[in-house]
Order: sequence, then C-alpha cells, then structure tokens
Amino acid sequence: MARYKLLTELDYKVLGTSILRGAPGLGQEYPPRIEVKPFWVKPFVGIDFKDFKLWTWLRATKALNLPISEEADKWYKYISTEDLKEGAIKLLGIFKEEFAPELDA
Repeated sequence: MARYKLLTELDYKVLGTSILRGAPGLGQEYPPRIEVKPFWVKPFVGIDFKDFKLWTWLRATKALNLPISEEADKWYKYISTEDLKEGAIKLLGIFKEEFAPELDA
C-alpha cells in the first residue's frame, strides 16, 4: 500500500497543474488542493491530515469523473472506510447551509 500511497501523492501534486495543460484528456480542471491545515480541523478516525486531504481530493476527483491513476484508485478504495466517511461528513457538515456557523474575519 505504501507504493500506492506514493503514487496517489504524485497524482495530488501533478494532476490539473500547468505541467499537464494541453495533454490529451489531462488538462481538465481538478478540485482545488488543500495547502494548509485549517485551524478548525481536529484529528478523527485514526487518520492523519495528510491522508485525509488526499482522500477528500480523490473523492472530489472521482465525483467529477476525472482521471486518476490506477494506484490512486486502489489506495482510495483501501482507505475508504465507513468511519472515515462518517468522520468527513461530521467534519465538513458544518459548511452545509443549514448548519453553517457565522464566521468572523
């Protein structure tokens, strides 16, 4: 799985960047990448933030039907557990319109 994770990290860093603009099928607009850990993110379900950001990016990429490597897809399937999905819903659920808190500057 370590090999798959490394190749997933490579997808995260390269796909959708200017390096691949104009490449057949790969110049699409990929989801934005998380560069910095937000202060409000707390650890959950036994996964570190680096893996969580890879997982959420892959989830968004797959939802948009954009291509990823076979290894990244295998890593995504391996790490996708019900606990992780429920934790992500709980963490990101605050941004749903009905739950959105008032944020100050």
